[in-house]
Amino acid sequence: MIKKLFPLLALAAAVTAATPELRARVVSSVEPVVEARLLRPIMNPFMSWLIRDDLKLVLRKLIERNARGETLPHPNVFQDFLKENFVLDRQGKDPWGQLLHLQVTIDSIFVVSSGPDGLLGTLDDVRVSGPRR
Repeated sequence: MIKKLFPLLALAAAVTAATPELRARVVSSVEPVVEARLLRPIMNPFMSWLIRDDLKLVLRKLIERNARGETLPHPNVFQDFLKENFVLDRQGKDPWGQLLHLQVTIDSIFVVSSGPDGLLGTLDDVRVSGPRR
C-alpha cells in the first residue's frame, strides 16, 4: 500500500511546486509548521527551492521591463513593484518572513532572499540574476 502511495504523493508535490497558485497556498500552510525549530533544518532546503522559483518569476518580469526600455524600480520601492505586479500571499516576503531584495548593477539584475538565517549577504542567501540592458 505504501509503495503505491509514494508515487502519488511525489506527483502531487511536483504539480504543487510547478503551479504558482497552488505553491502559494501550500507555502502559506506550511510556514507555521516551519516555525517549529526542530523542523527548520528539514524544511529549509525545500523552502529555498520554492523561493528560487518565485525569484526567477520576478526576475523574468524585471528583465522584460528593462528590455522594453522601462526603468527598473528603485530598491527602496521594490516592495511596491512586487505588490503591483504579482499576487504574493507572503506580501513580498520570503518563506522565512524577510523582505525580498532587488540589487541592480551596471550590467546585471539580482533578486535576493536573505535565506533561512534572515541576514543579507551570507552563504544561505537565495539569489537569482540576469542581464541588464
